[in-house]
Amino acid sequence: MTLYRDFDGSTIQVERWGASQAAAERNLKEALRVRITQAGGGEEITRESRFQDLAEHWWAEFSKLGRSPGTLRLYRDRLDNQVIPGLGKLRIRELTTAAVNRNLRSVTERNGAAVAKAVRTVLSNMCGHACRLDAMTINPCREVAPVKPKVKNPPRALTAAEVNQLRASLTYDEAALRRELPDIVDAMLATSLRIARGPGNPVARPRS
Repeated sequence: MTLYRDFDGSTIQVERWGASQAAAERNLKEALRVRITQAGGGEEITRESRFQDLAEHWWAEFSKLGRSPGTLRLYRDRLDNQVIPGLGKLRIRELTTAAVNRNLRSVTERNGAAVAKAVRTVLSNMCGHACRLDAMTINPCREVAPVKPKVKNPPRALTAAEVNQLRASLTYDEAALRRELPDIVDAMLATSLRIARGPGNPVARPRS
């Protein structure tokens, strides 16, 4: 027999019998497991549970929410390929903001920013689920650094010498003169104007 504190806060005595002490203990544990399941708790998730167990516990609920097949496939892929391999063996109590941050940096390096953003969404949903189960007190994903793509060739501004060379080159080019490119370039340089091409015609936008 054991004392069991139910979900409503009341403490009850649970008893089971068996042909031996070991059999009685197995029957008692099974009775407690069934009681948790019938109360809507499923397999009990605590701070000591593995993160991979939380992943499957969350997925069992999330997969029944009527999300699109594409979303389900995307999130399941992130679980199987990044979340569980990278963090699954940790205890839930060990999943800190620093641990999530390290994992997302690693995913960004190996798989790119788009995959890392999806992983962050999955992790945040899982941790929110853990908070609702009282296995976490805060969601560690809230304070992680933003996922930013690595830019191989970042844009740069022209130097003063390059600007002068550009303007001089245009004044010596007959085709550029016919199209009034020197005046257009001067106007763009003076106003920081950029030309962005939309679905239809090019659109000029002033730089903020």
